[in-house]
Amino acid sequence: MNYGFAKILAVIILLGAIVGCSGDGTAGRKPTHAVQGTVTLAGAPVANATVMFTPAGSDQRVATGQTDDNGKYTLTTYDTGDGAIVGEYRVLVIRSAKKADTGKAVTDHDAFQKARASGSDPTATGSHDAAESSAGSVSSLPGKYADVDSTDLTGIVEAGKENVIDLKLEL
Repeated sequence: MNYGFAKILAVIILLGAIVGCSGDGTAGRKPTHAVQGTVTLAGAPVANATVMFTPAGSDQRVATGQTDDNGKYTLTTYDTGDGAIVGEYRVLVIRSAKKADTGKAVTDHDAFQKARASGSDPTATGSHDAAESSAGSVSSLPGKYADVDSTDLTGIVEAGKENVIDLKLEL
């Protein structure tokens, strides 16, 4: 083998490896489909909440979104607003509020106030503010929507369909 040919071959192999490793990061991604909807609680829009579609299947990824002032969200899996992978999901909705010095949640949520007025403790385990994070915040929405085992919200994402999945939360 001629030295010049070996050198050229080595450069070609090296360039091939560099080009192969510098892809745009989309290799292996499953296609996503636009998903949007509105989150409401007792008929009122839920602003500033995180919506999380947790996959039922192992070949899916979690998709998340944030509600705006009108309770509207758009899901993201890989890139902002790209949607979710086809399949069935359990849906979580969490809106965090910082704890006060008392350890109870500080929220502006009407449902929190209604629960307190009805005599129940909305910060008790299993009730409205049970979903506590390690960051010292709690969900200001009913706790069942913050746990994949207790949420009754589901969504099905389909290819070639307009995936509008409205989420109606109950007290």
